[in-house]
Amino acid sequence: MMPVTPLTPDDVVAARRQLGLTQVELARVLGIALTTLQRWELGLTRPPPYLRLALERLLEGKKFSPGGPQTH
Repeated sequence: MMPVTPLTPDDVVAARRQLGLTQVELARVLGIALTTLQRWELGLTRPPPYLRLALERLLEGKKFSPGGPQTH
C-alpha cells in the first residue's frame, strides 16, 4: 500500500471550493467539527489519511458518509 501524501491547507481549500461547498457544508459531509476543518485550512493541523481519501472520493463524484464511502 502506498503512503498517502498529507494535504496542504491550500489543497483542502481548493478541494472545498471545487466541490462548491462552504466550510460548514464540507464539515457536515465529512462528519467532522467545523473547527477541525478550519484548523486544516489554516495549517494548524492536517487531515488524517482516511479523510484525504474521503475528499478524493467526493471530488470523483462519489458520496461519502462518516460510516464509510458509498457509490450511490
